[in-house]
Amino acid sequence: MLASLLAVFAPNGSSTLTGDDLRNPAELAGTLKVHANSQTTYVYNQLAPATRELLDEYDGAGPLSESLQDALILDLNRMIQSDDFHEAETFSTMTLRNKTRELLDSKPQKEDLHRLNRYLLEDLFPDGIQRFFPLLFWIAGMIIGIFSGPNQSASRSLMGRIVPPDKENEFYGFFAFSGKATAFMGPFLLGSLTSLFDSQRVGVSVVILFFVIGSILMVFVDEEEGIRVAGRE
Repeated sequence: MLASLLAVFAPNGSSTLTGDDLRNPAELAGTLKVHANSQTTYVYNQLAPATRELLDEYDGAGPLSESLQDALILDLNRMIQSDDFHEAETFSTMTLRNKTRELLDSKPQKEDLHRLNRYLLEDLFPDGIQRFFPLLFWIAGMIIGIFSGPNQSASRSLMGRIVPPDKENEFYGFFAFSGKATAFMGPFLLGSLTSLFDSQRVGVSVVILFFVIGSILMVFVDEEEGIRVAGRE
């Protein structure tokens, strides 16, 4: 359950942005639309002409259109992947976090360079862009890997203790069939929720629902009684 919560609420593990990484899309778009200082003006000028046109049409208050949000994410990711975005002189006069300043001074390469560009955008738009915490993402991945692996063996082990010896084939056959018959539910709900809310984080949250339902059902499983009824005492 902890791993699932981390996976749902942990920020994206990549330097690039997704829709979930925009904490306040309207705030981000409004700041870019006004571009009241040299840093935001620099980023505004890096946007594609079509994006600037959409941004100029934005009223600065309401929710963003899907086309504007997608265009902003695409252009900001292009800046993150750029090799020279961080070299702009305007960033030298900007207030930066310590880790951003240290990374900037270290002359980073490749992935570290992309991470620096992401940090610069986060510092420039603190209310608009979610901060990047790759360590939390990897911790979630490792916990999920450690605890998801034994799931099948643990469930089959429990089955082995509560199934009557003369009905093992029937029970294990039904066990396998039930897994196959319901295998579509996870991908279906994940895809449906992701499409409905335009958020992969919401889609993945269905894992928590399955864990809750499974935990409730397991409360009613009396292992000792099952062993007794199966005649395996």
